[in-house]
Amino acid sequence: MSRITELYESAIKPLGNPECRSVLGNEKYVFAGGVVAAFECKLTLRTSDIKRAFSTASIVKRKAPTRLGTPYDELNGAPIFGLLAHSKSLGNDQGWHRLYDAVQKYAAETSDHPRELLDVICVADTATIALGKHVLVGKGLSEQELQELNEIGEQSAVAAMYVVQDEAKRHVDLDFSGAILAGLVYDLTYRMAFDDPTIRPWADHLSGLGFYGGIGIPLYCSEEVLSDEVRQRLKHDGASKDHWSKWNRNLP
Repeated sequence: MSRITELYESAIKPLGNPECRSVLGNEKYVFAGGVVAAFECKLTLRTSDIKRAFSTASIVKRKAPTRLGTPYDELNGAPIFGLLAHSKSLGNDQGWHRLYDAVQKYAAETSDHPRELLDVICVADTATIALGKHVLVGKGLSEQELQELNEIGEQSAVAAMYVVQDEAKRHVDLDFSGAILAGLVYDLTYRMAFDDPTIRPWADHLSGLGFYGGIGIPLYCSEEVLSDEVRQRLKHDGASKDHWSKWNRNLP
C-alpha cells in the first residue's frame, strides 16, 4: 500500500475514533475533504510505477463518498489524482507510444468504474496524457456518435479516453515547445473549474490558446455506470450543450 493511501485512510477515519486522535497527534495529516488533488511523483518513470499509480488511484477514489445526480458527478471521483515524472525508462521507445500503451493496459486492468481512473499523467520530456469521458447515452446524439456506437455494436455507452498532448510540430508556422507543461496546467484548471465556477474564465482563456487536444483510443463501458435517474433524464431530455454543464456529453 502506498504512503498516499495510508494518509488518505487515516484522514477519513471518524474524529471520535481514539486511534484517529492518536495518529493525528503524532503526524501531520490533511483531511480528505480538503484535498483537491494528489500526485504520485517520480524522477524516472518505469512500467511498475504506472501500474502502482493506477492501483493507488482506484483505492483512494473508492474510499471517497460516491457522488450522484449528474453525469459529471457520477463519472468523477475525488480527489483529482495524477502521476508526474521528469523522464521515463520504458525500453527503446523514445516517444510516447509505449507510455500510452501502459496507460491503456493498466486503466483496463485496475479500475472497475471510470471514476476510479487516474486523471492525468505528465512526463515532462515526453507528453501529458489526460483523461476525458464521453457520454453516448440518450437523445440528441450526432451522426458521428451514432456511427461510433454502431462500430462497437452498442446502442449506448460511456467512453473514457486518454488523450496525448506532446510537443510534436503539427503546423509549420506554430511552435509547440512548452505544450506538455501547458497541457498539464490546463487539464488541472479545467477539472477544478467544474467544481469552482470562479476559475472558469481562466480555464476558458487557457483553452483559447489552442495547444490542447490530441489523439487517443476510447475505452468503452456500459451505460449502467450511470445511475437509473441520470440515464432516464438523458434519454428524456438529452445532454446540455453548455460546455461547463455537468450534463454535457464531454467531461473531464
